[in-house]
Amino acid sequence: MSGGISFAGRSDVRDVVGRDHITHNYYARHIREGVETWVVKKQLLAELAALYVVPTPVFGDALGRLQDRRVVVLHGRPHWGKRFTALCLLHELTRHDDGAEIQRLDQDEDLLSLGPKTLKRGCGYIVDTLAPEHAGRLTDDRLDRLSEDLREFSGYLAITIDLRTVSRRLIAADYLIECEEPPDAVEVLRRHLDALPGGPECTELISRQEIVDFLQTKPLPRDVVQLAKDLAGAAREDRVDALLSRLSDHVSKDVEEWFQQHTDRADRAFMLALAVFNGETYQNVLDGADRLDSRLQQIAAPDSDGGRPVFGTGKSEQLARARARRLSSWEHRSVGSLPVEIVEFENPRMASAVLDFVWDEYGDTRRAVLDWLSDLAADPDIRLRARAAMAIGRLSLTGFGHIHDEILSRWAGSKVYRLRQSVAWMLAIPAEDATIAPAVRALLRDWADPDSNRWRKLTAANAYGSYVGQLFPDAALSGLRRIADYPVDEGIGRAVSYSMASLFEAGYEREVVEALVEWTAADDQPRERLAHSGRIEIGLRSFMWIAELATVEPPPEGQPWPALLALTENDPGAVADVATLLRRADRAKTLGAINALKAWRHQADKDWRLVDLIWPVVQVFTDVAHREQRLRFYLEKWADDAKEPSRAAVTLLEKLQERGCAHGGR
Repeated sequence: MSGGISFAGRSDVRDVVGRDHITHNYYARHIREGVETWVVKKQLLAELAALYVVPTPVFGDALGRLQDRRVVVLHGRPHWGKRFTALCLLHELTRHDDGAEIQRLDQDEDLLSLGPKTLKRGCGYIVDTLAPEHAGRLTDDRLDRLSEDLREFSGYLAITIDLRTVSRRLIAADYLIECEEPPDAVEVLRRHLDALPGGPECTELISRQEIVDFLQTKPLPRDVVQLAKDLAGAAREDRVDALLSRLSDHVSKDVEEWFQQHTDRADRAFMLALAVFNGETYQNVLDGADRLDSRLQQIAAPDSDGGRPVFGTGKSEQLARARARRLSSWEHRSVGSLPVEIVEFENPRMASAVLDFVWDEYGDTRRAVLDWLSDLAADPDIRLRARAAMAIGRLSLTGFGHIHDEILSRWAGSKVYRLRQSVAWMLAIPAEDATIAPAVRALLRDWADPDSNRWRKLTAANAYGSYVGQLFPDAALSGLRRIADYPVDEGIGRAVSYSMASLFEAGYEREVVEALVEWTAADDQPRERLAHSGRIEIGLRSFMWIAELATVEPPPEGQPWPALLALTENDPGAVADVATLLRRADRAKTLGAINALKAWRHQADKDWRLVDLIWPVVQVFTDVAHREQRLRFYLEKWADDAKEPSRAAVTLLEKLQERGCAHGGR
């Protein structure tokens, strides 16, 4: 299908949108003085231009370049719509001249012979998909001469080039227009539906989630055109639902075709590395591809040195083959932010589709791929570890048992933190799968078992605080308590507390606070303190971390609020729970509760609204005289601070005084 064009004349749309029919529908064959030429049919040009979806800002830039230089080279990926863009550009500049024509030139001889003897005044010329061997003839001098000749004859020339075959570095910058972002896919779909028999009745389907998801992947215009045709046909045959269910197969077919067309080992290694590190720096993708290629080479020819040409495929061609693009970004290093080049698939769904296809189709490479990913998942660079681990998690969707036996079980019990951390990332993918999620939860329960070794408990604790725990908060809170219920060392205790704080910050504030109240309840019963001292300590530590560090955006403006105070707003139950935990922290003979209140009153000095949230908690917290006296001591200290006297502390003291007077004093 043609790309980037939303022409769809009702009479012959099925012919117009196909490359195989483009000559038949758009060009009329003429014989002039024994020379064969192809002239674009005028009756179609106006309709084409009127319904064309403009790929901004490309069209405007190219139009200005043509007006200024008389020659423009549209360089971009295949099926982007370069040909129809060129036709619309030429039509825009020649449509007011009744005698003007738009002629198609052959790639070689006609282009070379274009000059004063062959030019026709006021005409536009198009050379479509210039071959690589001819692109080298477009030297700066040659284009400059063409520009001068065309200006003399009031003519224009538009050339389209496939970026997969010709590097943009070979084209003079004064004539080059890079075609990167395609035209708006929604508009392309709507216009084609309007022009197809039965299509207008399908426009309401554009809001269906399956189509919205598909269009958000930035599909090529040819695929949008095909979708319009399929929708119109499906509507006529009452099979729209079946068609929409197949949309997810689109990318998989693209991947299959790619691997059929690209058999070079290095190309395939780069493609797979890009699937794992999609959106990462080009250097990381390149390094990953080299490491994978070495492993694949051992399968293909174990006795060979695996050497490749030093100057092989260039970056532009490499990315074009992989249907990827490059973007400028920043990387944060110890020396500051540095500019980097990142690469990503044009269609983000390609990454998972490539992994799935290779794993399923090329069984002889599974060991090499898994070993490669395992090495990367243990890399010192945390970004590489996370990407590789999630790729392994993706592979586990079709072989969870195999991945468990090969990696998960062994790494979960490792003393190496990097490996245990990678396990949590790996599990995030299968945890989202309804059929495998029960196995993931069961695995974590097993690692959290009292009889499990220390390292597996640490792995479970970390995983419960990660994305897996966010998917199943009830299971995470239950598993974390199970770990805390039995004697644990300091490291495991910290891991549990950190995960509780992580779940709180992930949006499960009320659930975490209620769990911490339950964890520390034995502290109210002296006989049980000793038996549950470890869990109580972990619970109180979790609470203090949350109290002092967790913040949320205030309504509607101002500096961040303490998250626990925000939770109590208009919620008496939350006030009681927070005050209860403060009392238990204070009873533990630490300054934890006082430090939390100190941090809160400091924030209240900046945002006076917080005083109204602190006071209800203070009222419940000071339920006995000795605790009120203790708090008064610190409030007076903060209120009288020589460097930074606290207005919030003064107000809280006044409120305590008023309460005392109302109750006859204490």
